[in-house]
This record gives sequence, C-alpha cells and structure tokens, in this order.
Amino acid sequence: MKNNTTILLAIIAILVVATFIVMQKPGEKSLTTNDRNLLVGLDSTRIDKIEIKCKFGSYELVRQGLEWRVTKPVQAKADAEFIGTAINMTTNMIVKSIVSTNPEKQSVFEVDSSGSSVKIYEDGSLKAEFIVGKMGNAYDETYVRLAGSDEVALVNGSLTYLYGSPLRNWRDKTIFHIDQSQIASIGYRFSDEEFTLQQKDTAWTIDGTTVNRDIVNNLLRFVTSFDADDFLDTPPDTMPKITGFIDLAGVQLRFAEQADENHYLVQSSTSPQWFIVYKSHAESILKRKSGFFKDIQS
Repeated sequence: MKNNTTILLAIIAILVVATFIVMQKPGEKSLTTNDRNLLVGLDSTRIDKIEIKCKFGSYELVRQGLEWRVTKPVQAKADAEFIGTAINMTTNMIVKSIVSTNPEKQSVFEVDSSGSSVKIYEDGSLKAEFIVGKMGNAYDETYVRLAGSDEVALVNGSLTYLYGSPLRNWRDKTIFHIDQSQIASIGYRFSDEEFTLQQKDTAWTIDGTTVNRDIVNNLLRFVTSFDADDFLDTPPDTMPKITGFIDLAGVQLRFAEQADENHYLVQSSTSPQWFIVYKSHAESILKRKSGFFKDIQS
C-alpha cells in the first residue's frame, strides 16, 4: 500500500512538472505587459484624454460619455475612427530595440523638441507622456522617447503620421450621412433653374423623363457619405453668396463657390459649421439638370 502511494505521488509530481514545461512553450502562454515588451502599459478602456503638441499646433481630445470631442483649440466632435486607431497603436507600442541613450543624438531621431509631444490620461490622471519622432526604416516603425528618459526606442506602428497630423484629421468630417434607401427625391435650386430628381419604381426621373442611371448611382454614392475636406471655423466678415441648394431627406445642403479658388464652402441645415470641400468633390453632388441626361442610350 505504501509503495502504491509513493508511486502515485511520483506520478503526480511528474505531471505537475510536465504541465509547467508545456505552459512555458513559446506561443502557448498568456502574454503579460512585460512579456510583450510594451513601451507603456495602458488600458484602452480607461483612456479619456489625449493631449498633442506637434508642428501644426496643440490639441486636446476628451472622451465625454461614449463620444470623443476636440476641446482645444476648438470645440468640435472628434473622428471616432481616427482616435480608435490612435488608441490601438498607442496601447500596442512594442519596443523592438533601444537605438540610443545619448541625449545629443535625440535630434537625429527627432525625439527632441522637433517631435510630437503626447500625453495620455486614464480616468483623468496622466498615465503616459512621450515624444514621437521620425519613422524608422520601415513605414510601420517609429522612434519614440518617454518623457524624462534618454532612451530612444524603436517601436511598431505608424505613429509619426498619426501624432504629427493636422487638427482636421482628428475632427469628424461628416457633412451628411444617410442610407441610400431613405432617399426618394433630391431637390436642386440655383439662381437660374430649379428641379427635382425623383425615384419612380426602379428609375430616376426629372419632370417625368428618365435620367442616366449611372450618373444617379454615382451621385448617390457621394451624397450618402458626404464628408468635408477641411473646416472653416472663423467665417470671413462677408460670406460668399450661396450659389446652390440641395434638399434631401429633410436636410438642406448649401454651397457657396469660392471665387478664383478650387473649393466650395458647404453648410448643412443640421449644423452651423461651415465645411471646405474641394470643387471636384462638391460638383460630384451639385449638378445641373442637363448633367443628368448625358450619354443616355436610346
């Protein structure tokens, strides 16, 4: 009986050792922050403020409930997708190597005053502060230095472009978004003509005449996901004259063409914000009646 107990204990001991060895095999254990060699340990669910200072200026982004907003230098809705990308990259900055500890070489990697300064807050408290430098030898590598440290790390991620972006990249550029199925008619008004594009069964018509389906499909592709190229936060003392109106799904879009410039100013009836839209982009939506009848096959 004693021998059986001894054998049983020996087997259990062997199994414990074997289990430990198996768990240590590469790829089969859970990675902790240290295992992944992250530059900073951050919890993406707790990040609620990001401060950035780059060559384009200083910005402050704050999470308010479920929404992210730009709070400095303007008050505006932020681009949730762009911020999501930033948080994902920032919480996954894996150190590939330490390339320098010499303060005199920080300018070589642009992790001195020429880089982008970033502060990340969790639950209202500063959690991480670092300088984003130039891109590494690969497009998805970046040189980064923690504030107060002389170590320059090469990390994964295209952080140079991200944190060196102008403010417009952090802002929500939505002018008008809607599902195509909700559009049954689109009204156009210019100083010299007014007409309505209407859907009748499977065809689109103007004054009862069928228009070019390809042109309408292209129009719908742009108008159902109409985004700005930039923002006009301080309108001039004398605003340009509005040259075209589009009415659809209970919303009016107003277009003011800029003299001698390659863009329009656009405003939606749902917001006081004026947007800047390149001319080619705007004119994919703002069409004259004759433009809908081009190249119709008989």
